[in-house]
Amino acid sequence: MDALLRSRRLLLIVTLGVTSAACSPAKREPVGVSNGGAIEHERDAEVVSNAPPLAGLPPDFRATWNRIGLHIASEHGRFTADVYEHDHAAWAEDLFLADASAGVYLLEKGDAGIRFAVADERGRTVADGDAGVESCTRCHAGARDSVFDVHQ
Repeated sequence: MDALLRSRRLLLIVTLGVTSAACSPAKREPVGVSNGGAIEHERDAEVVSNAPPLAGLPPDFRATWNRIGLHIASEHGRFTADVYEHDHAAWAEDLFLADASAGVYLLEKGDAGIRFAVADERGRTVADGDAGVESCTRCHAGARDSVFDVHQ
């Protein structure tokens, strides 16, 4: 009887081993990985990659504009930022999440008023002017710092 139980146990172990090998995660997607929406993500990446460079933000602004803040806590959420100023008329907030670049916020003062714009980490336009920056206008309208108060 003891031999019969051992042989059944051995058979069970072998069966479970074969079943486990057939269902091995190595043959499937890893847990927590989703391919859902891959087409949409590719389209989003294509739109961003085709976006033009943000007007008013030269590619070399980090070298040619005056850096007036280094690794400060941004007022824009959980970001840290380096802040650059150009001719007391334009400011760029170069945003970071940890050590990764997270984009650039641009504020320009001109004869037509204040312009808000957003660039991705490569300097391409994400939002500009009235399109997509309503929250910038709303928030900066109450700013106490004369540099950022839109009523100046």
